[in-house]
Amino acid sequence: EGADLAARLHSGEHSRSLFRALGQYGVSVYPGHFASLDQAGALELLEDGSGILTDLSLYSPGTGLSLTAEQGKAWLI
Repeated sequence: EGADLAARLHSGEHSRSLFRALGQYGVSVYPGHFASLDQAGALELLEDGSGILTDLSLYSPGTGLSLTAEQGKAWLI
């Protein structure tokens, strides 16, 4: 369900009912942590300044959002 809600948000839908439904999937992060996630390529930024976590390995239902994100991910051949 969370992926469907995120897709609606990504498509440009902005409604009170959508944000209410998304509330259970959202977390607040400090600006520095948000910037680290963005620099690591773990976020898809939206026009309103919020982000969708694209690297789901950084989130655990038991411990929450990881405070460390790898920098400079790349495939070298």
